Formats: sequence, C-alpha cells, structure tokens
Amino acid sequence: MIFGRRPVVEMLEKGIKPDKILLQSGIDAAFNTKIRALAKDLEVQIQVVPWQKLKSLTRATHQGVIALRAFVEYKRVQNVVHQLFEDGHDPFLLMLDRITDVRNLGAIARSAEVFGAHGIILPMSDSAPVNGESVKASAGALLNIAVCRERSLPKTLEELHDLGLSSYAADLRAEKNLADIQIKGPAVIVLGSEDLGISSQLLTHVHHTFLIPQLGKTQSLNVSVAAGIVLYHAMVQRG
Repeated sequence: MIFGRRPVVEMLEKGIKPDKILLQSGIDAAFNTKIRALAKDLEVQIQVVPWQKLKSLTRATHQGVIALRAFVEYKRVQNVVHQLFEDGHDPFLLMLDRITDVRNLGAIARSAEVFGAHGIILPMSDSAPVNGESVKASAGALLNIAVCRERSLPKTLEELHDLGLSSYAADLRAEKNLADIQIKGPAVIVLGSEDLGISSQLLTHVHHTFLIPQLGKTQSLNVSVAAGIVLYHAMVQRG
C-alpha cells in the first residue's frame, strides 16, 4: 500500500501504475479532481470508500487516499502480441469475461501457464483481482505469465483480430463441439463465468464458438475445469 496524498500523487506523476486507488468519500473537490485526472491518464480504477474502510487498512495517516500496488506488472496486450511475433511465436492468449472468483482466476491461470498460453486478458472492472489469494490458487502461475488488463474487451478483441489473431469462445448455444474446432496459429480463447457466460456484446465479435460435450444432467462445468479442457485441446493441436 501507498498512502497519503503526496506519496500517491508523486507515484502517479512518475507513471507508476497501482492496481487500484481507494478514495475517501466526501474528500475535498480540489484533490478529488487532481487524483482523478492522474488516474485517468494511467487508466487506474478509483473506488470511493468510507473513512472506516481506509482506517481498517492502515493506522497511519492516510489523508483520505490509499493506492494498492498490484501483485504483478500488468502489460498492454498489443505489446505482448508484437513481442511474440518478433520472437517468432504465434500468440496464444486467453480472455476472461466476468470471472469474479479469485480461486477460479488462479486455477485458470495455472492451466493457462501449464498448457502454453502466453498471456491472460482481464477487464479493468467486473473481474477477480490479482491478489495474494489468486496468486496462491494459481500455484504461482500468475507470476509466470503475462497478465493484461484492458478497459473494453470487445474493443481489445477487435484489435487482436486486426493483428491477425483468430478468436474462439466456449458457448453452450454453439452448434459445433470443441473436437470440431481447430485452434491453431495466432489465437485468443474467450471464456465467461459459468453463471453469466460471455457478455452478448463481446460474443458478437468472436469468430468461432464451440461447446464442450456433456453427458450428465449438470448444466455447465466450472469455468476453471472448462478452461483446462479447452487449453489442453489447443495445446495438442498446436503441437
């Protein structure tokens, strides 16, 4: 944690990007305007919280603002893709939509790293945080794979298409089975939560959809289990 007005402002002015800024509700207008402008430039999320929340995090004089440093250094997905192409690799990425459980995020990251994915793409909001619990659930994999956070997943997916990546999404309404899908070349796999699925706005941008065949009566797999199945299938096809 970085707390206090001057330390947080100096951190942002130096271009150091925290995971999130906690701002006390009712803070004076001048500081509120300044901190929001700096956070916007770096695309940092601000969460307004009561004074009691800040007090529960530190007994030091926080002056109404605490910046939470990320466990990992978030990367821009375009930079990751360009570097992979330069190194002679076909980018293989995983995009997660509305995965809010830290244990699921950790388990997915573990499978992604084990089965050869180069990076994970998360939205800036409505997503599980990369924190101590998710890192632990990943068995450290979140520290060994590129983690990207983007403001708009639909826009990011379109940008990946422009860079030459094909997209594949797990969807219970799909007509094709996973076994009928070839996940080769530059690719991004899109997964959503088991209760909400992939947002319709994002799904309309996906090139290919598939379902994982099931024999039992349960409606859907846990998303981390589905991720492991899909990533293994892709790994085998990609050699």
